[in-house]
Amino acid sequence: MMYLDDFSQEYLVDSLEELEILLRKRFLEEVNFFILTFKKNGFPQLSAFVKENKCVIYYLDEEEQYISKGGTEEGIEVFVEDIHGTEVFLSKNKVLPIDKFYKVAQSFFETQERPNSIEWEKI
Repeated sequence: MMYLDDFSQEYLVDSLEELEILLRKRFLEEVNFFILTFKKNGFPQLSAFVKENKCVIYYLDEEEQYISKGGTEEGIEVFVEDIHGTEVFLSKNKVLPIDKFYKVAQSFFETQERPNSIEWEKI
């Protein structure tokens, strides 16, 4: 069973179908921030800032942290980290299409490990 937190609450996720439905939730101006984990201590953890059709994904375990690697585009992309609209400024070269997040989250649900379907940068 997976724990999923978003802007509004924590959910217990039993299936890929339920996960897919929850990952499509948006608030404010088409944004959300997700934290997915299996244990109460929070590790391993997959999290993502989501805005419209874009995302930045993080993977954390007890020893290492990773961030998604996107394209070579320069500049800053503004995401939101909470229901109050607190802005987070992230490098555009970490941004991925939202479909990548859906695939990464599905893999994480199935394996409870860092997915290898995207490139990661250790931070």
